[in-house]
Amino acid sequence: MHKVEPVKLYVSIIYREETVRMDAKEFMTRRWGSIDHESDPLPFEAALPLKNEMGTPLFRSFVSFGPLIDPGELALVKMACMGLEEKFRVQGKRRANLDPGYIDSHKAVLATTHSGPTKVYHSAGIYLDTVLLFPKGKCQALPWSFPEFKNQDYDDIFLTLHALYKEQLTAAKLSEQTLLKK
Repeated sequence: MHKVEPVKLYVSIIYREETVRMDAKEFMTRRWGSIDHESDPLPFEAALPLKNEMGTPLFRSFVSFGPLIDPGELALVKMACMGLEEKFRVQGKRRANLDPGYIDSHKAVLATTHSGPTKVYHSAGIYLDTVLLFPKGKCQALPWSFPEFKNQDYDDIFLTLHALYKEQLTAAKLSEQTLLKK
């Protein structure tokens, strides 16, 4: 059986109120471990349905977590994020949009409940959408990537997360080799 490489979990937090973002981060750290990187909030230009639901102005930040995970866990993470969105609802409207994803050696993936021609089914009603590639240490958006993933600010965030992932993966491999030698 082929060993699956662990991946770096991140979550996109779209919000209007800072208190909601802080509460979401607190929940997520209890669930997935310490946050090892958090991007500065960026203005987020949402589609009309999300604006109508959440109001404006909206912001987006990304958080990533120290422990690497098995990529097979992403559907469970997405379901937990959907549960947290429900917890924050007021009068039926979301106050946070939480989209988890992972980074591996080659790409950044987002979990979604929406199917589509470029999305791959994962499990439990969750699909995976590759939004960025990392060729030769750069970010490359794909033709179907959301417009914001074609922005230099996002490139900087994801290159930082990718570098963190590579450091963690190298450390994990060295640790495993050390254990095998004993």
